[in-house]
Amino acid sequence: MKSFIIFLLIISFKSIIAFGQGLFVNFVPFLTEKCNEEPFGIGFSILSGVCINNLGSFLQNGQKTSSSWYFEITEYEKSTIISGFNYPDSDCSGFPEVSRFVYGVECVNSPVIVPINATFSGYDFSSYYTHVSLSKVPMFPDDSVVRGVYSNADGSSDGSGDTCTFDNFVYGTVITNNLLIKYQFPFEYTDTYSCSSNGTAYINMCEENEKCLKKNISLECNSDESNGHTQIFCS
Repeated sequence: MKSFIIFLLIISFKSIIAFGQGLFVNFVPFLTEKCNEEPFGIGFSILSGVCINNLGSFLQNGQKTSSSWYFEITEYEKSTIISGFNYPDSDCSGFPEVSRFVYGVECVNSPVIVPINATFSGYDFSSYYTHVSLSKVPMFPDDSVVRGVYSNADGSSDGSGDTCTFDNFVYGTVITNNLLIKYQFPFEYTDTYSCSSNGTAYINMCEENEKCLKKNISLECNSDESNGHTQIFCS
């Protein structure tokens, strides 16, 4: 992983609690329960302490998703617990479903943060594993396609200002290089995400494995009034 995005937070439990709501919760995907090979699959890097909307829109052709997430870091019986609250409403209201992870656990079954009616490079989603970590900055595997969402910190909505920085990063959806996503509905089609040697992000879209279109999806810092700013890049 690139040095400027893998600066993991190596601090005591007390320090984690002190900084808790300003940390990123990283979900790095793997194929085996040891999480010791090259990352593969769909991952996320999410700022704790804020309400996150439309986390799965990048994976669902831009469609809005109804659920919202809120991640909280707490201490319980001398363990640091990462709690993910999946709320039914966009303002993180209502009765949430809760997923909890113990900080320091090497590898866990992948949580279903974004349900997708698809298979991934021939693998069922339930066969994936995830390394869950905390960091001061968002963390991504090398050569992955990342859709980053940033807060509109300068108060503008026209894209002015240097808003797409890690200081304003809210969450990122991460797709490892050459991952093929096979959708079943409303018809069978595939999306393959990749990064070129010069760092350009691409998607290769195929309908029923016949008609294919390869598209450059790299996006500079771009204003979106509903989500702040977005950027699509290769890590």
